[in-house]
Amino acid sequence: RRGVNAEAVVHQSRGAFAEAEALLAEAYVTTDDRRLLGAVLANLGSIAAQRGDLEAARTHLLGSAKEFRACGYFLGEASVLNNLGRLGLDQGNVRIALPLLEDALGAARRAGDAELVAIVQRNLAEAMGLAGNPNDAEALAVTALETFTAEGNEARRAECLRILGELDEARGNHARAVERWRAALAIADAPPLERERIEARLKSSGKR
Repeated sequence: RRGVNAEAVVHQSRGAFAEAEALLAEAYVTTDDRRLLGAVLANLGSIAAQRGDLEAARTHLLGSAKEFRACGYFLGEASVLNNLGRLGLDQGNVRIALPLLEDALGAARRAGDAELVAIVQRNLAEAMGLAGNPNDAEALAVTALETFTAEGNEARRAECLRILGELDEARGNHARAVERWRAALAIADAPPLERERIEARLKSSGKR
């Protein structure tokens, strides 16, 4: 059945969603391997999200996290919950994103994956900042920044600096916010979307 799941992923990567879903449905009903069930549901959730059916995506992904948790595959659980939380964050739904990201952080720590822990911390920091909890948000963002700096992950460093700048701005420390955003923009490896966000912050501050 793992081969069927892998074949489905190939179809999914080509945009052949109907073929992928047929194979995933076959894998789902013919296995009792909970880790495989989690992978199947994660792929179904990804397809639903690509089709714009966010409710179905959420249902599949929550089911995936449940299966991964049941078999002790905490890395998979953390990844799925983080992606769900990020989706909620991108949609502006902080109320949904926060508990998902908090659970994702716990799973990532149980998995012992330092990079994934930092990625979740970065997302949770952004969610907490939007929820009006800047102190806890800053602690998470600083910790994530330290991890990404040690790993030499410049793209993630830029994200953390942008979030820290937003937290400074929310607390009225405009000069410090601009300093953070300029430092983030100076990172050559900053992703294009992140650069757009940082430039927008600087433009709105009048310091571009």
